[in-house]
Amino acid sequence: MLLLSLFCPGPAFAVEAPSGTSDLVAVVYPGTVTEPGTPYPGTVQSPPPQPSTAPAPVEDPPSPGLAVLCSILPGAGHLYLGELDEAAYYAAPFGAMVFFGLAGMDTLYGISTFVWWEVYLYSMFDAYRDARLLGGNAGYTHPITSKGFWAHLTAPYHFSNLFTGYALLTLAETALTLTLALVLTPATFSIDDPDGELTGMSFGAKLGLSLVLLAGGYLFFTPVAAAEEGFFRGMVHGSLKEGTPTPVALLLSSTIFALVHIPQVLPSNTDEAVVQDEQAQVDEDPLANIIALRFISGFTGGLLFGLLYELEGGELDHAITMHVLSNSVLIASAPFLAGRLASPLEVSFSIPF
Repeated sequence: MLLLSLFCPGPAFAVEAPSGTSDLVAVVYPGTVTEPGTPYPGTVQSPPPQPSTAPAPVEDPPSPGLAVLCSILPGAGHLYLGELDEAAYYAAPFGAMVFFGLAGMDTLYGISTFVWWEVYLYSMFDAYRDARLLGGNAGYTHPITSKGFWAHLTAPYHFSNLFTGYALLTLAETALTLTLALVLTPATFSIDDPDGELTGMSFGAKLGLSLVLLAGGYLFFTPVAAAEEGFFRGMVHGSLKEGTPTPVALLLSSTIFALVHIPQVLPSNTDEAVVQDEQAQVDEDPLANIIALRFISGFTGGLLFGLLYELEGGELDHAITMHVLSNSVLIASAPFLAGRLASPLEVSFSIPF
């Protein structure tokens, strides 16, 4: 009976405090004694709530629109929100870019310009998001992420974000883009390999080069994707869906995303040699085809990333990760599709992405 009572406890009875009090001292089961507040063996306890990283709401909430408007001046949007540390973080890359430019340090100026642009783009979304969170998201019907730049910057390196069914959908969209590129702009993808270095490479060598480009592209496009997804999905798409149906917001934000990327493939007017080279390419591939390709690829990409944003309830992690994956795969495909191999370590490709 003793062994049976240990494994199959019967009804519980309470042991009360001495006379004059009503406090419960212990709950006793046959074979067990538990202290007050201690769960009975075998019960499942809920995990403790995790602290939020979102800024605490304030009584007089700031305007998200005004925060974005102030952010045109690097760091000013966060000054408006009273976030002095963030203001300094976002203003520093701009100051570095100006310094390197005035000092004539061309290499550092080029690097700092790239860094500043991505940080600048994200800072607008960050100010918009913080303004909404400081106001307790009052007046908005849809949630907004509370994650910051570092969390979004590291999102593509979490296996749980990369190895999902979304990756298959992304690869399908990327394959569509490559197919359209080969159809609309075949001259752009023609092989310019006068010394036969690229065509003479074995399949294994091309595969190895592709893997190097994939890894390098993944690192390079991470800040690009974090900034663009924060701006176009987190802010533009998130704002549009507050006043329009979600499908309409998805179409509009994808169109804006595509249009913004078209200037990247237009001929430059800053260098005569560049203009002549680009014009020669345009003569073979009509400019209309190049623009059409860029718009279609940007639009389909915007639809995909916006869909992931919606499926994840307003979180950006998967959209950022798939954005990085798509761009990296496009770059990694170059050795098999087009390009000019100057040396084993120096590759110049004319793929307009």
